[in-house]
Amino acid sequence: MTETTPPRDVLVTPDAVVLDLETVGVGTRSLALLVDLLVMFAGFFLLTIGAGTALGGSGDGGITAAAVIMLLLVLPIGYPMVMEATWNGRTLGKAALGLRVVTANGGRIGWRHAAMRAVIGLFELWVTMGAVAFIAALVSERGQRLGDMAAGTLVIRARTGHRPVAPLEVRGDPRLAALSASVGSGRLTADEYGVVRGLVERFGELEPARRRQLSIRLAERLRHRLGTPPSGTAPEDWLAAAVVAHQQATVANLPPPTMPPPAVPPPGSPPPAVPPPGPPPPT
Repeated sequence: MTETTPPRDVLVTPDAVVLDLETVGVGTRSLALLVDLLVMFAGFFLLTIGAGTALGGSGDGGITAAAVIMLLLVLPIGYPMVMEATWNGRTLGKAALGLRVVTANGGRIGWRHAAMRAVIGLFELWVTMGAVAFIAALVSERGQRLGDMAAGTLVIRARTGHRPVAPLEVRGDPRLAALSASVGSGRLTADEYGVVRGLVERFGELEPARRRQLSIRLAERLRHRLGTPPSGTAPEDWLAAAVVAHQQATVANLPPPTMPPPAVPPPGSPPPAVPPPGPPPPT
């Protein structure tokens, strides 16, 4: 199955955190569901054997049949609900594919979201053999199935590992270089720097009033890190200067470059030519 490039959602949370969420296409989600299906099948097989062994001596086949039917109903709902609610929006299948479920504003899901997704998923994934979920996710701009739409959730590609981030070129007021010397951004954590950088990167995409509002809130929230800006400094310039200062501090802390080892000539090659000695120095 060919999967098109998934859309990216740029979201701003109430805490002025700018998120760039890579939603996931139908093909990747189907692979994650296949892994979960194998896990549930293995669990169903083991639990059925356990129930049959425990109830085998009772002589009542109806109890065993009832236990099997109960497992068929509980596993498709209970497994994804418990896993997603307690494991940061992941099941074993989603974790294997590097996916997780988040709320529509990028936050962590709770029991209500997980339960709604699981109950509706029993119909659209299992009763209809995935046909309803496939069509819904295919036509949705954000790749949501019906359970996601009802619960207000998204399935995104989780970021695993730390990738090097290219320095951000901040253009604007030439005073930024001088202003960055006043910013105490060397103490920003990696997550805090990512939030500030994310907002500065999207200054051009936001309305001026919204950009100013978010900049004020974020600068105030990080005042204990960035310090107080000089009088008359726009909050947007203060955050941009914080990005410049953080990048400068990061570069300053890099280890010095190491010289490459000298090249070793291959075996049998002639020795390097030695230049003839020059004339003796005058006495």
